[in-house]
Order: sequence, then C-alpha cells, then structure tokens
Amino acid sequence: MSFRIPIGLTLAAGTALLVSTGARPAPSADAAARLLVIGETGGTFTSQFNPTSFLVEKDVPWQTQPGAVEPPDVTFQFPHPSLLTTTLNFDTDQSGQDVADLVGPLEGLATISPSLHRPPMVTVQFGTFSFKGVIVSYSVKYSQFQADGTKGRAVVKLAVQGASAASVRPPT
Repeated sequence: MSFRIPIGLTLAAGTALLVSTGARPAPSADAAARLLVIGETGGTFTSQFNPTSFLVEKDVPWQTQPGAVEPPDVTFQFPHPSLLTTTLNFDTDQSGQDVADLVGPLEGLATISPSLHRPPMVTVQFGTFSFKGVIVSYSVKYSQFQADGTKGRAVVKLAVQGASAASVRPPT
C-alpha cells in the first residue's frame, strides 16, 4: 500500500520518508520556501536557514494472531501518529547578536499556553509541505561563544508528532 504526500513523493505504509531540500539561507519574508512553525495561539517561529531534510516516520500497529498458519493472520489495532523530525541551523556569529534570540520563539511553542493550559498545536510549513501536530521534543546546542558569553551558533533538533486535535487531561 502507498499514498501520496503533498510534496509530490510516494510513501509506502510503515516506511520512513526523507525529504531532501538542500541547506541554503531562507528567502525573504515574502517567499514561500522557508520553514515556519505556526502555533494555534498565533505564535510563529521562522528558521534562519532552510532545513536540509525532514524525516517523517509512521508505525502501523498490526497484532499477530496466535495460530499455526504461515503467514500468520494479523489484526489492525489503532492508528499511531506520524513523527516529523528535522534539524535547523542558526548563525549570528558575524553580527554579534545572541543566537538565542532567534531560537527563543520556538521555546514558546513548546511551553504551556496560559489560555490553553497546554502547549499549542503547531503547523510546520515549508513551501507546499505542511505537517500539523504537537512539539514532542526539541533540543538546542549552542556554540561559537564570544568573550562575553554571547552565543553565535545554534543547532536545533525538532520533533513534531502528528495530531488532529489536542486536549488537557482533567486533574485526578
């Protein structure tokens, strides 16, 4: 079984898709080919450079049934979400600006919103590619420190789990 992905590639069920775009500076603010992470409360994060790749993974949970039949019978359980992962690079070493100022808005999209009582859902957009879900993890590695401690470079690893809706579990 295979299905079409909006970026024009075909993905076989249960496999991973690697979309290679080539690392280059993000175009001007008016251009479509830049990575945006848009939160449901209006917060937006824009990458400084276009990502080199996206990895979209999806497990398809089949349960093998007991018996003496080869190949065995299987039963579909329930859908698992897709997971998008990417790495983003930032560099302000030449300008002297603290690169943490550029990465900061992403942290806002991964923290609890006072109005929602949970982190917001996000949509990752890059050109015609769009992926809706929730940020499940991110990490930031800072480097190229100036004498005063200003950070000049950052590598951000971002993981977004596909979701159609999000809610808050009531306290128990």
